[in-house]
Amino acid sequence: MRKITLAVLMLLGLLFVVSCGDDDEDEDTSCTLAEAVCDGNTFKVCIAKDGATAATDTEWYSVDCSASGKTCDVALGGCTGGTTTCTEGAKQCSGTKIQTCTGGTWVDGTDCSATSQTCEAGACTGGTTTCTEGAKQCSGTKVQICQNNAWVDSVDCATNSQTCEAGACKDASTTGYPNGLKITGTINLYHPTAIPDGQGGFQDASSQITACDPEGTVPASGPYGTLTVNANFAEVATESPSSIDPSAAYAMQTSPYTGTMGTVSLPAVSQNVAIAYQGVYNGSNYVGIDNFGVNGSSIDYSYFMTMSCDEPISNSVSVGPFQDNVCQFAVLKIEGSNIACYYALGVAYSDVNDGSSNLTVTK
Repeated sequence: MRKITLAVLMLLGLLFVVSCGDDDEDEDTSCTLAEAVCDGNTFKVCIAKDGATAATDTEWYSVDCSASGKTCDVALGGCTGGTTTCTEGAKQCSGTKIQTCTGGTWVDGTDCSATSQTCEAGACTGGTTTCTEGAKQCSGTKVQICQNNAWVDSVDCATNSQTCEAGACKDASTTGYPNGLKITGTINLYHPTAIPDGQGGFQDASSQITACDPEGTVPASGPYGTLTVNANFAEVATESPSSIDPSAAYAMQTSPYTGTMGTVSLPAVSQNVAIAYQGVYNGSNYVGIDNFGVNGSSIDYSYFMTMSCDEPISNSVSVGPFQDNVCQFAVLKIEGSNIACYYALGVAYSDVNDGSSNLTVTK
């Protein structure tokens, strides 16, 4: 028996003009080439006869879809489906068990009774709440995900020589702050239009970053302001938190930054929350400290302050002229989720430092 797809049928329709041979029979045209119909549950398609020399030399080719438990579907061009008892991915309950439709059949999954729950509409409900659906935690080196009110093992971080922290795999080198973090000292601030060039002079960097209008007069040479850093965090978050929790150990409810920037005193907002977190940029570890101004229940981003320091390789290291570690500070204006402009910059390292900025980082 021939099994012919629609694509092949179209090809046959083109080939009949170059085929040779005499008609074996002289029959009336019974169908139009490539025409397809369902006759009951039989799929019929019009094909060129063997040795056809004209477009009218056609015949019906039939397939009984019922023989394979399938259904005739003209739109899909043949017999489709089969014995289907459910819709793929659908869920239902079988007693206390959740069943999921997989490959056209119901497959047993989570037994809700294991967590003293019942199964309703394809989900566990009631009983003791063990966890929130989709939440993550660590179990040793493994990440666990809450599924149907039960903790289920997921990735084992140890496979990639990582540790599990707060439900995520982390490089061991980025979790080195068991005793928290302290950063103290001073750093000079400069307007983007007049920052040290590392050769004793000053340069205008506004072609590289957008400069905010200055607060007062920008000195032709010398700092635009001075910042005192007094950061003291009991913990450092393993990554930048997605929300601000003032009571967290990686947070300070007073600003770690005080000083001046032109005519503006820093911090510019009376209430503040600062957070300390770890990150990786271009393969290098750093610690960041972001200061958020707070007005009532809203965050004030008009004078947002942030600092990032290379991760210390020892417990205490001085960051300043001719040192390997670098701290960078900026006062920004944030609009929406974008940086609108830079009010001031401060960098404590040899290339652009004027010699008076110096910070001590202790972990």
